[in-house]
Amino acid sequence: MISVALIWICMIITGYALGRAFLRFMGKGKPYRISGFSDILMAGICVLTVYAQLFSLFYRVSALCTALLAALSLVSLYICRNEIKDDISSFHKLGVLKMIGMALLFLLFAYGTSYGYMHYDSDLYHAQSIRWIEEYGVIKGLGNLHTRLAYNSSAFALSALFSFAFLGRGSFHVCQGLIALLVASKSISVFSKDSFKNPSFGMLPRIVAIYYICNIFDEMVSPASDYFVVLTVLYTVICYSDLCDKKVKDPYPYALLSLLCIIIVSIKISAALITLIVVYPAYLLIKEKDVPGIIKYILTGIAALIPYFARNILLSGYLVYPVPSIDLFDLDYKIPKGLAEYDSIEIQVFGRGHSDVTRYKEPLEDWIFDWFFDLGIVDRASFLLGIVSLAVLVIVIAAAVIKKRNENLAELVLIASIDISFAFFVVTSPNIRYCCVFLYLAPVLTLGFVYFKIVSSQDRAMIYRVALCAFALYRSVTFAFETARSATGEYLVCQQDYGQYEMISYDLHGVTFYFPEHGDRTGYDPFPAAPLKAEDIFRGDDIRDGFKDVTHN
Repeated sequence: MISVALIWICMIITGYALGRAFLRFMGKGKPYRISGFSDILMAGICVLTVYAQLFSLFYRVSALCTALLAALSLVSLYICRNEIKDDISSFHKLGVLKMIGMALLFLLFAYGTSYGYMHYDSDLYHAQSIRWIEEYGVIKGLGNLHTRLAYNSSAFALSALFSFAFLGRGSFHVCQGLIALLVASKSISVFSKDSFKNPSFGMLPRIVAIYYICNIFDEMVSPASDYFVVLTVLYTVICYSDLCDKKVKDPYPYALLSLLCIIIVSIKISAALITLIVVYPAYLLIKEKDVPGIIKYILTGIAALIPYFARNILLSGYLVYPVPSIDLFDLDYKIPKGLAEYDSIEIQVFGRGHSDVTRYKEPLEDWIFDWFFDLGIVDRASFLLGIVSLAVLVIVIAAAVIKKRNENLAELVLIASIDISFAFFVVTSPNIRYCCVFLYLAPVLTLGFVYFKIVSSQDRAMIYRVALCAFALYRSVTFAFETARSATGEYLVCQQDYGQYEMISYDLHGVTFYFPEHGDRTGYDPFPAAPLKAEDIFRGDDIRDGFKDVTHN
């Protein structure tokens, strides 16, 4: 717990410094104030994610990377010294009770990130992916050692940046917990006096966020990209809905949130349709004929994605892996197309709840019912309401077009982005681990938006209070029971480590590799390890030369 808290402090300082500098650059000439410290920090986490990916293209993400980050943070703090004074003044106005509450929330989430259930895939390939970044940065053709090592996620680069493995005390994995803390700090306003008096559209995603965080609180110890993508989507939607409530017409806050979606793409490419929310800020920028702003945001988005795509190409030989249909390069280290296609099919079939890849070509009606009945009660209800939401969305948009009314354009763009993402997952590979964010948000946002439009504010507030109190009572009791049941003082100082497995060693070009004696999980140590014994796939004499496809001519 203490180790988590100390690393979070480092993340908060560096994230705040770079986030403040980034917002200063993006908002230059268009002064506005975003809603608070958490937004600055979240912007900084995005910058840190891009920084870690970029650095990994040239060198390992280790002590030198950390030292350079410290220097960049100091420079940023100096440049933004005037804004920092304003932020400190705002912080002093919070009051003692709010500060104590924030401190307790910080400690609670640090405790939750210290131990718990380690996701199966974290010991299968997440841990090894992070260690490759720590030890080498990026290695050409790494996917030829194990295809899942080519599942490039920016979440792994960020985890490597703050793993502090170079200290020799293991590799910490704390970033997902801090993002969960930021989402929680945004969400607790559902219990505020203003929320009870006049509930708004922005309260809806907060309720979803609280439900999700309670569900994964005992899993935050795992650096799985699923948690990163769901939490980042939730944070983006919460901030976006707040702007809708305030009827903000300045395109810049919306555009900055659209850049958050770029980070979501780099965390998990399958969530890319969330970027449809860029339609609204693009509309505002075009309406204002703000050509410099349009160019700035397009170039910033491209710059944020370049390290991600570059890592993809180097790891797998594909622009995006495993999407073999985008086959642009003829490289000796490219993963064989047949293997990439099999990998892609396996992912989609697994998302449908099957392990038999021969079922890939089954039509939707042949597998959707098995998938549906494997869901929990809440997920089943969300799915059915999500289907209703798609029909409701079509009706609402049609009515808006017919009446030529666009006062709710921002809300409709957000809802449409979520509903389309939900529909995309349903018809392709509805893996509940990460598509749950769209499964929950689609009905809550769509039906909640309509509800707020047709129900008077007085009735809305009464029903909101009753529903929220019932929800809070249920979740607080179950959360307290589950947390108390697994409580332990074992990890109050140092965070729970990855799993340990019996391994068999073998030699390739003087380098000792490992594979598990039983099963397919390898954990973090020993290294390098993969589920199966590899052939001689070295491209040269040194591991830094990368790994080749042995079938390549």
